[in-house]
Amino acid sequence: MKKFISLIVLSLFISVSTTLYAQNNSLLEILNQKIGSNKEAKKEVKFIEVLNETITVNSVSNSRFSGGKNRVALKLNIPKGTTAWYYKINVLDLDDIVFTSGINSLLYQLENNSLSLNNYSDKTVDFYVIPESNAANFMQTGNDNYLIYTEYTKKDISQDFGSSTNYKDDYWIGIKNNDKYKGVKVRIEVVALGIY
Repeated sequence: MKKFISLIVLSLFISVSTTLYAQNNSLLEILNQKIGSNKEAKKEVKFIEVLNETITVNSVSNSRFSGGKNRVALKLNIPKGTTAWYYKINVLDLDDIVFTSGINSLLYQLENNSLSLNNYSDKTVDFYVIPESNAANFMQTGNDNYLIYTEYTKKDISQDFGSSTNYKDDYWIGIKNNDKYKGVKVRIEVVALGIY
């Protein structure tokens, strides 16, 4: 009789264990599917702000005699999935107040199809896109031995807007102030459009 009861208990235990194991496996599969679908965020076409900085670019005399920089280079970190990128440059006087968000931002203007350029200053700079391997040479005052991507070069601009469908991982923006006595502020904005 003890053997018979032990056999029934063992059979019942195996039956319940098998059922629970099957349910747990299907529960794990359901959880993995949910977790997997949450990891795969839906991609959409949108604008992403890559760069929004206001920099001071000193005069040539300040860079030569006081240790300032009349050239500044900034790395562009354009994300994968980008189909086009846009830039906007505004030159300002050193004492100008800069508004870098809201309706003044390039990101807002592109998203709302309301691009505007405002001439803030009569001062000008030169704008370059340079390869990363030449950024250090570019930033040395007096060193004109550097490579540039000529299709982006703009000389003596107080403001500019541009776009491109080409980009490389090594793009840097270079700003050069040629004024001998006056430094400037430069607002640089870059926005990428792509599937992210």
